[in-house]
Order: sequence, then structure tokens, then C-alpha cells
Amino acid sequence: VTDWTTCRVVRDRDGDLWGSTIAWTESSYRRWVKLGGYWEEDGCFQIHMEPRHGPLTPVLDADGLPVVRTVGDLGNVHLGRRIKYEGPGGYGREGIYQGTTADYLERDRCNMHVGGGYEAGVPLDTHCEVLA
Repeated sequence: VTDWTTCRVVRDRDGDLWGSTIAWTESSYRRWVKLGGYWEEDGCFQIHMEPRHGPLTPVLDADGLPVVRTVGDLGNVHLGRRIKYEGPGGYGREGIYQGTTADYLERDRCNMHVGGGYEAGVPLDTHCEVLA
């Protein structure tokens, strides 16, 4: 699960987007800026983000890639990355993501290609995370 403090872009409780760079060595002094706002008026230090604007939802991770919570969130930008997802029977599976195909009869499922293997009929709402 992606921690909002490690992300580049988050969404606040009002739906506004906030962006940050990882420029400070001390994370509590990391500055967040409301996207589309003014630096002086819409800036906030990380230590004040949660109390003032929380809860915060990760949007883009530290690498600038979309945050993955489910299999349906995976995209071409994640090809070649190591993922972990819940397989049949609730067993955790890990491997290198090699893509999904939507050629499954039910629209809420896909076929996954991970680590040289193939798994048919994976629900798109299956919990998933990118490990590296």
C-alpha cells in the first residue's frame, strides 16, 4: 500500500490535487502545493497536510506513476515491474508484470500475464500493489 507521504501527487478531502517534490532531507519540512494555486497562498508543509486537508489519497507515487490498488489500475507503465496480487483462493502471488488482456467474456475480469505465467479470469477489483 502506498503511503501518501512518499507520493508526488495526492488528492485531499475536497478533491483538490496537491503536488510535491522530494527536495527536503527532513520529510516533515517537505512542501506541498495545491496544483493550480499560488505558492504563497496554497502551500503547506507536510507536517500540516493531514490535519488541514486529510484524509489524503495517493494519486502518483514517488516515481510519478499512477498508484495501483487493484488489478484494474495496472497499465503499460507498470510493465516489467514486480507486482503482488491476490490469486485464486486468497493466496498471494508475486511476479514481474507482463500485461493483461481484456479478451475475457465478463467485462469485470481480465487475463493476467505475470512472470511467464498466465491466469485467466482475474477480477479487476482484485487487490494489487507494485513492489518495485
